[in-house]
Amino acid sequence: MLSSVSWSQYFTFLFIAVMLWYIFLWLVIYKGKFPGFAAMCRSQTPSFHHQGEDDEMARYIMDEISPVLSGKTNKAEIILSLRQIVMKYVDHTEPGFRRSINEFLIMECQSKCSIRLSEADLREVWS
Repeated sequence: MLSSVSWSQYFTFLFIAVMLWYIFLWLVIYKGKFPGFAAMCRSQTPSFHHQGEDDEMARYIMDEISPVLSGKTNKAEIILSLRQIVMKYVDHTEPGFRRSINEFLIMECQSKCSIRLSEADLREVWS
């Protein structure tokens, strides 16, 4: 069985296996970050079901949140920063408002900080 495998086949297989391993590690550790990849994978801004004032308010909050997330890698620091921003809008109780902001937070934290926010984290942001 092993005698039928040539050295060139062995080294070719070894090279491919090592390259696949490093690609896997790169995707897991660095979340596939390189210029262009984020632009390809970035989805659209969450859609809003409410028009008018709610839409403007949500967009304003999203514009306020976006710069805060850049460059932060500590989850507790991100949650604290988000809580300070969102604290001003806790009384906004329109249906779908928090959901839209939460979708945006999850998407931006994943793409800019490589951090996944859970439901408990989002509740902590809004508390």
